[in-house]
Amino acid sequence: MAEHVWQLLSRPRAPGEDGYFEHLRSELVDLLTVPPRRFVEIGCGTGLTGAEVKRRYPAAIVDGIEYSAAAAAEAATRLDNVHAGDVGQMDLGALYDPGSIDALLLADVLEHLYDPWNLLVRIRPFLAPDGQVIASIPNVRNLALLRELAAGAFPYVPAGLLDITHIRFFTRAEILKMFDQTGYDVTWVGNVRDPRIPDIAVTAFPVNLEAGDITFKVSTVESLTDLMTIQFYVRAQPRANVQSGPTPTGGGSAT
Repeated sequence: MAEHVWQLLSRPRAPGEDGYFEHLRSELVDLLTVPPRRFVEIGCGTGLTGAEVKRRYPAAIVDGIEYSAAAAAEAATRLDNVHAGDVGQMDLGALYDPGSIDALLLADVLEHLYDPWNLLVRIRPFLAPDGQVIASIPNVRNLALLRELAAGAFPYVPAGLLDITHIRFFTRAEILKMFDQTGYDVTWVGNVRDPRIPDIAVTAFPVNLEAGDITFKVSTVESLTDLMTIQFYVRAQPRANVQSGPTPTGGGSAT
């Protein structure tokens, strides 16, 4: 009998099982604007992206933090340092000196955390003043997803917008709010087009856009672009003169 998707929650996923831990995110490495000195990836999987950073920037120290012990063990063969465990419970001060991280990668990880806001607050003191934060975050203001929702469906899947292990859900506006409220300046946002959505020809706004059982009144190019986006890429940096320090491990509140 085929396994139900929810059963992924009751057993650990194994590296190599379905490619879940083996994504090489070279397009995110491309977003680095200066060579990193210490690069940290939270949710590093088996370390393929970190290995690409080491290939491009041999002088960089590349670290990974990974919840899956099996994936972390494999990543340790590729990276300089790998810390296995729940980042929400880690004592980051025992791992890093203040201001020591100048590149942080959060590739499809924030939506998996119960409190991503707290993580961004806790790790900020360990980022260099010129530190680069690169993140990729799924977009739930997505036309294909909204079409399913309007039809009464919210289909959990092994990976994708409704990954069964996703805990938090974001739109462009909520992503910007999260980074702003936790002490970061977002310097660039990129859209990744959802290949499931066909091209939509619009000559003038506003326009009514039909999606199954629902019709949207779309007023701007940005709104139309967001509806066709499956994922946002974000580049941010820690804001200067933010006085708050890391909250206690496991603490903090969602906004």
